[in-house]
Amino acid sequence: MIGVVGDDVGARPQAEDLGVERLGAVEQEQVDGLGKIEAGDGIVRAFMLEALPEASEATRTMAGALIKATLSQVGKRFSESPRTLAEIDAYADAMADMFCAYLRGLAQG
Repeated sequence: MIGVVGDDVGARPQAEDLGVERLGAVEQEQVDGLGKIEAGDGIVRAFMLEALPEASEATRTMAGALIKATLSQVGKRFSESPRTLAEIDAYADAMADMFCAYLRGLAQG
């Protein structure tokens, strides 16, 4: 069973739910604000392990949660207005560049 803080369905995940042995207070706080556990979390976790093999589990968890939350929120707002194919491509390229730079920075320490 998944351990959560609180007794409602949208309760925040704990470190063990995310496949992490233990998060520090800062990392848990960052994960807490980024959403509940969802079906795609295993895919995100596997991607983070491949993208950041030398990073700590806490760093990979935080980065995965942040990227997933960013994609969700930005995608929602972006899709609220009609866009041309050129706008969609430009925005997707910019987001990819931003995420790649973030992951490179984490990989370099």
